[in-house]
Amino acid sequence: MVNNLARWDGTNWSALGSGTDNIVSALAFSGNRIYAGGGFKHAGNVFSSRAAYAFLAPPPAPAIMPSGNNVLVSWPNTDSFTLQQSSNLAAQNGWTTSGYPVSLVNGTNSITVTNPLGTLFFRLSQP
Repeated sequence: MVNNLARWDGTNWSALGSGTDNIVSALAFSGNRIYAGGGFKHAGNVFSSRAAYAFLAPPPAPAIMPSGNNVLVSWPNTDSFTLQQSSNLAAQNGWTTSGYPVSLVNGTNSITVTNPLGTLFFRLSQP
């Protein structure tokens, strides 16, 4: 159930937190905060007469490090993100899920690209 505030993931709508108790009529972003204004008295379970904000944590970024002739790519272990790769940043549809085997050590996922040839770009994407 969505309570007056939702987010779109490219395919579906889902609740943004626990929402508000009445209509949201304005949204604004500044830095890593989202501001909401409207006819509500509560945002989540917090009294917020007609205005509220939420801190939006930045998504994780993969760390890319050389390791001899190889390249090590690592990122925090979370089900929310999938490692993707592309050889061309300009191609919108050029991103594919990375096929390298993933190792998990102490909460960090990593892959090793052995003797990389050409250019590869990596990103974390929400499925």
